[in-house]
Amino acid sequence: EGKTPFIKAVINHRLDLSSLEIQSILTHGREASAHGVITDKKGNKTYFSDIFLFSSSKKAAKIKQITSFVKTEKNDHTN
Repeated sequence: EGKTPFIKAVINHRLDLSSLEIQSILTHGREASAHGVITDKKGNKTYFSDIFLFSSSKKAAKIKQITSFVKTEKNDHTN
């Protein structure tokens, strides 16, 4: 938990991206969510859904919690 482990996890999961498609972003009060698909240059797809809880509903509120769901689909047709 905390900023440092989150930043390390993001750095460790970096991809050479081909595209990022955000299919939807929803916000209401202190909560927000986004989902979409990331495609790397090898054609592998990572589907994601992220749920954010903010410290308040104010514009400059800090992120209090993130819950992420990730599903990776490998491209079997790489050359």
